[in-house]
Formats: sequence, C-alpha cells, structure tokens
Amino acid sequence: MFTILKKWQHPHSRLIVVIFLLLILGVFFRFYHLDQKMYWHDEVLTSVRVGGHQRQEYMQTIFNGQLVSAADLQVYQSPRPESRTQDLIEILASENAHHPPLYYVLMRYWVLFWGHSLTTTRSLSALFSLLALPALYWLCLELFSSAWVGGIAVALMAISPLHLLYAQEARQYSLWVLLILLSSASLLRASRVQATGAWVTYAVTLALGCYTFLFNGFVAVGHLIYMVLSRPVSSLKSYGWATGLATLLFLPWILVLVSTYQQVKQVTRWTQAPMLAEDRALRWGWNLSHLFFDVGLWPDDPIMALSLVVILSFVIYALVFLCRQAPRRAWLFVMGLMGVVPLVLVPLDVVMGGQRSISARYFMPTYLGIEIAVAYVLAHNLFSSRWSLLWKGVTALLFTVGLASCLTISQVESWWTKVVDPDNAYVAGIINQVEHPLVISTDSDTNPASIISLSYLVEPRVKFQLVQDPNVPDIPDGFTRIFLFHPSETLQQSLTSTYNGEIKAVPKSSLLELTAAQLPSGNR
Repeated sequence: MFTILKKWQHPHSRLIVVIFLLLILGVFFRFYHLDQKMYWHDEVLTSVRVGGHQRQEYMQTIFNGQLVSAADLQVYQSPRPESRTQDLIEILASENAHHPPLYYVLMRYWVLFWGHSLTTTRSLSALFSLLALPALYWLCLELFSSAWVGGIAVALMAISPLHLLYAQEARQYSLWVLLILLSSASLLRASRVQATGAWVTYAVTLALGCYTFLFNGFVAVGHLIYMVLSRPVSSLKSYGWATGLATLLFLPWILVLVSTYQQVKQVTRWTQAPMLAEDRALRWGWNLSHLFFDVGLWPDDPIMALSLVVILSFVIYALVFLCRQAPRRAWLFVMGLMGVVPLVLVPLDVVMGGQRSISARYFMPTYLGIEIAVAYVLAHNLFSSRWSLLWKGVTALLFTVGLASCLTISQVESWWTKVVDPDNAYVAGIINQVEHPLVISTDSDTNPASIISLSYLVEPRVKFQLVQDPNVPDIPDGFTRIFLFHPSETLQQSLTSTYNGEIKAVPKSSLLELTAAQLPSGNR
C-alpha cells in the first residue's frame, strides 16, 4: 500500500491522471449538445451536397413565390432516395470544385447508415476529431521519441476551444486535421524505416488530405522543405516517387479544378473583399488565441487584449525554445508544417488586399505546429527545469483556460465560427413570438442556405415566401406580421411600390418588416 501511495504522489503519476481526465472531458465536450448548436449556412450546404441536390433544383422548387414551411425547406437536407455517390461527386465538380469530395462521400454513407439528424451529421466530425488525438501522439513520438510531449500535446488538443468548435460542425476541417497528422507521422516513419509500404502509406494519406481540403497542398510543401533541408539524398528518391504517387492519385480532381477554374474563382471571390490592415492583424491574433482561450470576448475587451499579448508572447517563446533545444530535424519539421500557410496567405492579403488570412480553418497546419511546440516546452521544463514549479503553474493555467473555454462553448447556440447570419437564433426568437408570421426573402447572396438554417429554429407555424429577383411575391391573406429576411434592394423597392407600404427595421435584429395599407385584410 505504501508503494502504491508513493507512486501516486510522484508528479509523473499525477500528470498522467490529469491528461487522462482531460481526454475524457475532451470526448464529452465534443459530443455534448451537438443538436443544440445552430445549424448554420455552411453546414446546410454540406447537407444539400451530401443529399445529391443541385442548386438549380432547390432554387426552382422553393424560390418560386409559393408558401413553404420549414419542413418543405428541410427536404433538401436529406439524401434523395434515387441519388448515387456519383451524383454527389458530379455536383461538387460542377458547382463547388474547391471542395474536394472525400468528406462529403464519407458523410453520405454515414447518414445513409445512421440517419440525417443534426446529432448524427455532426458526430462524424466529432469522431474525426477524436481520432486526431492518437494521430497527434504518434506524430510527437516520431518527432521527439517522448511520450510526455505526446501526452501533453494530446491534452492541449482535447480541450482546445478551436478544435472543439470544428469538431462540432458538419464540415471537413476535423478530417483535414486528422489527415495532416497521419500524413506527417507517416512521412517521418517512412524516412526513418525506408520501407516501401511506409512510403505508400504516406502517399495515400497525403492524397486523401488533398481530397479533403485543397490547402493540404501547403502541407505537402512543408513536407518538401523538411525533406530537402534535413534528410539525406538517399531518402529523397523514395520521397520523390511517393509524392509523385500522391499527385497521380489526386490528378483526377486537379483536372476538375483546371476545367472549372473560372467558376471556382467566382465562388471564392469573398476572400478578396477589402479589409483594413489593422483589423486583419487583430484578427490574426484573435484567431491564434482561440487555440487556447475562447470565452466569447471580442478583441476590444481589455481581458482579451491582455490574453492576446500573453498568448502571442508565449507562442513566440515556445517556437524559439523549440528551435534552440529540439533536434534539428524535429524543429525543421514543425516549422515547415506551420510556416507555409502564413507565408503564402499573409503576404497575399497585405499586397493584394483581401481576407484570405483571417479564416482560422485555413491555418490548421500552423496551429498544430504551435501546439506541438508548446507541448515540447512544457514537457521539457515540467520536471527537469529549476523553474519546474513555475512551469507547473503555466501548464495548469493552460489546462484551466482551455476547460473554461470548452465549458463556455458548450452552453451556447452560436459562436464566432458561424460567420454567416450568426444571429439566426435571435431572429427566430422574434419570429416565433408572432402568432401567424410570414418571412419573405430572395435568392440573393447567402440567403438560400441561410433561410434553411433559419428553418431549423422557427416554429412549424412559420411560413416562408421566397422569390427570385426581380419577381414580386403575391402576399396571401392571414398573416399578422410580414418579415423580410435580408431582402435585396430590388425586392424592397418592388414591395413598397406594389403594396404602397413601408419597410421598417425590427429593433436589435437584422430583420425588416413590411407594413402596408394595401395588403390583404388579414395582414394589417
């Protein structure tokens, strides 16, 4: 008994217990309230694509001026009975080629087997996020041969608010994180054992990453930099044919991208929208801080501003420490993994203008490298440094703010990652207070998917009347209030002239309301 108690009191044993508890909490938070989060614009599009629905199909069916219910809108969230996997791939190739098909194909089979409820749809991303934890541990073992670095890195990821947010969205980014880690660890193992099977594994995982998200090409560039700068020439031959195999596997989608270049350029034009340099820089730091701390504070909050400075300073210290103390091949790999994305996107935005670099999801390789560097610093100093007590305090603080962030996120419907119509829950609350409400909108901008997002939040009695510009809806009798959801200027002008009415803003919301004397009698 004395021996067991003595082992329990050993700091290593206590850290193991802490890591184990954090892993349990990370699993819990990933699956907690999956159906309570707002199913936002991009997730709606995931379900539309997975269901095998073409944009033209649902635009013609629901944006035709007829009254539709929330249930009518959500028909386009479930798979068409006659749809095939080939239909899904063809729709992505023709309408959204910048979204490669792997995640959507996996999601299709997932919902066909388990159903298409919100919990089921999002649980696939949560599962990928869980699988990323052992993949990160493997990568740390390959880099440092240290279980402590791996354990601390896994604990940090388990309770990272940024990873939690993407683990609870029906989007491809948690799968991309998993494949970044698997391809990276596979590369290190292949270059170590020099076995054909290991190189094939690397080629396959690298290609799968590209079939998940196009920015995996930046990961491949980081791998190339590492191999050229750190590995002997004898390794480069095997690496070359493995990379060639990965390129060959991805070649079919490369051809799709080439043939649809203009369409992809049009769909992604939002990334070129102008943004003030100071706002862009503030967003970089804000995104970075969410890797460790995110309780809903905006950048202008004094506590948030302080945390930005502290976290940025600590990250810089961790990277310098890594480069000075870790083996050369280890820090070269980490810096190559994390450095390519910012070195491409940041100068591109600074020189050409735009906001490509403010999307946190694009920087997953960078954030993974930062987590590994922080884990290395903590593991290196917790037990061997004369400042071990200080480092224990730093570790405890990181774990505490991570848990506080996860707890905060678990209680809310919408968060900053839901960038399109994040106030839909509030808007739905206003609409739901009305006995017989009508919501009118057009097909402009992001409305088609945002309307379906809103349909998940309103009561069944709410009716929608949707038109394509420049058509004017023929408003029927029987509605007590008529709301306008992001109406185009054309629609507003048409409604006021047709019904001799007035359009007013609904206080504290993005809704507008049509009030008119010449509406049918039941609408006054």
